[in-house]
Amino acid sequence: MRELLQIGEVATLLGISTKTIRYYQQIGLLAAPSRSTSGYRLYSASDLLRLLRIKRLRALGLSLERIKTALAIPAAEKAGAEYALRSILQALEEDLSTQMQALEKQRAAIRKLLAQERLSTLEQPADPEASLYLDVVLPYLEPLLSQVNPTLLELEKRLDALLGSFNWPEAYKAGYREMMQSSAQFYANYPDLYTLMVELNERFALLACVPEDSPQVERFVEYCVQSDALNILMSTMLQSLEPAPAQLSHTESPFAQVMGELMLSTFSPAQRRAFAELSRKSTA
Repeated sequence: MRELLQIGEVATLLGISTKTIRYYQQIGLLAAPSRSTSGYRLYSASDLLRLLRIKRLRALGLSLERIKTALAIPAAEKAGAEYALRSILQALEEDLSTQMQALEKQRAAIRKLLAQERLSTLEQPADPEASLYLDVVLPYLEPLLSQVNPTLLELEKRLDALLGSFNWPEAYKAGYREMMQSSAQFYANYPDLYTLMVELNERFALLACVPEDSPQVERFVEYCVQSDALNILMSTMLQSLEPAPAQLSHTESPFAQVMGELMLSTFSPAQRRAFAELSRKSTA
């Protein structure tokens, strides 16, 4: 009477495939079985128990490499075997906790998107903590922020987070941050001009909700030209700020063009038209 099991019988008992059993033997996770005179693989009860342990550890999420480590200590050394397995399971539990935190963060981001009336595009920053320049700007402007519309400030934060989502070259990043810091310091020294800049930005922000061909675009451009607001801002700033080498390298970098296009991508069609009109008039 046959006392050992054939591979098909083992596979049926465990609910796994014969291919899986052969693979475990191939990688050394399961010892090579004895064979019948006809060449059939034969498995004992100890083989069956080892395969059961492997199956259960796989179900817990352990990799085959970790399972091999856990089962490497002979069963006779129970204390050592239990310690090794416990250490591996503790490490696995830590990995799962980290993965669960990441998944919870992903779910929160998805829920936030689904709660919006209109879904944001995928270009919107996934990490709201990402920052390129606001951290060096806000300390100078904090006393002046009370006059800024919260919606306008939120748009600025979103732009900062969008630009902060990219790994800019350190030299370029340093030049841009230095330029933004100098600008913030300039506005802190000239609060009246900051008020003028905020007014222009708020008028510009109103164009986000109008069609591209709206007469409001022409009125905004005409206001900027007639009031000479932009010229006042730019001329005073250029007289007050002495460009540093890092700032100059920023403005001359090809990344400046890309960053400008990224900023434009956050504008509505009407805002892009107004920006183009102002640029055309400033160079005319």
